Amino acid sequence: MTLRAAMIGAMMTLASPLAANPPSVPGVDAPELAALGQHSVGFRTLTFVHRLQPDFQAVEQASTPVPLKDRPLTVSLWYPAAATDAQRTTYTASFWGEPPKPPVAYTVPGLARRHAPAVGTKHPLVIVSHGYSNAPAAMSWLTENLASKGYVVAAIHHDDPNPYVISADKRAAPNYHRPLDIAFVAAELKARLGAQIDPDRIALVGFSQGGYGVIRMAPIWRWSRAACSSASHAGPKKLPTSVYPASKPLWRWPRRAAGQLGPGVRRASPTSPRHCC
Repeated sequence: MTLRAAMIGAMMTLASPLAANPPSVPGVDAPELAALGQHSVGFRTLTFVHRLQPDFQAVEQASTPVPLKDRPLTVSLWYPAAATDAQRTTYTASFWGEPPKPPVAYTVPGLARRHAPAVGTKHPLVIVSHGYSNAPAAMSWLTENLASKGYVVAAIHHDDPNPYVISADKRAAPNYHRPLDIAFVAAELKARLGAQIDPDRIALVGFSQGGYGVIRMAPIWRWSRAACSSASHAGPKKLPTSVYPASKPLWRWPRRAAGQLGPGVRRASPTSPRHCC
C-alpha cells in the first residue's frame, strides 16, 4: 500500500459517521462544566395531538376564515437511563431545499441508547424549541449532554412550513404556534411522564425562532401556574386577554385585525388543572 493510499483510507475512516464523536461529547478544550455527567442517556419519541389549531397554510385570501385542524407534535425525549449494550442512536433530519432543489438530509451521531430503561425520579425537565425549519437533531449536542447530567430533555418537532414556497404571511405562522406548542407539550409531558420529572422544576430553551417562542411563552407560563394554584378553589380559567388580546391574532399580533382571519380562529387555552403548565 502506498503512502497516498494509506492517507486516503485514514481520511475516509475519520470522515465516516461511525468514527465521528457525538457532538454532545465535549472536546479537550471545552470548559469544565461542559463535561458529560455520570448518567447513561436513553432516547425515545412521543407523539401528541393538539386539537383544533388554526391551519394558516390552508388560507388563500386575507378575508377567508382560518380553518381548524388537529396539529400533531412529535417530541424527542432524552433522559437518565440504565447502561445497556444497545446500539447508539444516529439522528436523521433534513433542511428545506430552495426549489427546484430537494430537501437536504443529514445525520448526527449520538451517544443515547434508544428505549433504554429510565432511572431515577423527580428529574428537572428541560423543554427545547429549535430554530425555524430546523429539527431537534441539530441540538443533540445540548440535549444529550444535559440528560447525562440528570435532566429529562424534551425537544419539540415544530413542523414549520417551507419558507421557499409560501407567502410571507404564511411564513409567519410559527409566531402563533411556537408558544402554544410549548405550553401544550409542557402540560402533556407532566401528565405522561409522571414521577419521572419534577413538575416544579421546568426550564425552557429556545434557539432563534425557538427563542421567540420561549419569550412569548413567559406570560402564558406565569398565568397558567397561577391558574393551577387557584383552580381547585375558583374552577377553570381561560387565557386572559391581557396576555393575547382577543381582538388581535397571535401570529401577526398586533398588525392585523382578527376579523380578517374570520370567525374560525380560536385560541387554545387551559381549561382544567391538568392543562396547566
